[in-house]
Amino acid sequence: MSLTAASSVLLTAEAFLAMGREPRSELVRGRIVEMTPPGFRHGSICSRLIRKLGRYLDDHDIGHLVSNDTGVITQRGPDTVRGPDVAFFLYKRLAKDDEPVGYPAVSPNLVFEVVSPTDRTSDIMEKVAEYLRSDVTVVCLVDPAQREIEVFRDDALLQHLGLEEALMIPEVLPGFELPLRELFS
Repeated sequence: MSLTAASSVLLTAEAFLAMGREPRSELVRGRIVEMTPPGFRHGSICSRLIRKLGRYLDDHDIGHLVSNDTGVITQRGPDTVRGPDVAFFLYKRLAKDDEPVGYPAVSPNLVFEVVSPTDRTSDIMEKVAEYLRSDVTVVCLVDPAQREIEVFRDDALLQHLGLEEALMIPEVLPGFELPLRELFS
């Protein structure tokens, strides 16, 4: 099925996966939405996040860390599958020996979305709300242009972190601390 043909039919998450998802597309309320590749700075920030989180997880084996190649179902009927830039699942939610071939049946505990120059604020805020409604515990919205992070919990902006502050997420990553100056260096 081509992307053009798929646009006239509402797809399920399973049908979207079976199609062989394009590298930068998501399923939004049953329809495929193509996305512009975000660029170098975006990829660099994602790589730094993964390295910093990976180092923490080397010493604290508490969950699965995944990149944007991992789809996350945020809604059913019609289905929505998002590709967070970075996501983390505690073993309490997704068992250590459970590595699903398709999309996991559970939501991640933590999601990072890195804002790209082509992102519209309304689209990003829609994603944040979807993640929180789908039981994601913490959503971190990383803005490289402003060199800041907004941390969302329970559908409300809880923290706005600037360059001189550090990101801490004790409810998901106890003891983890990421100075924003290191992330945006």
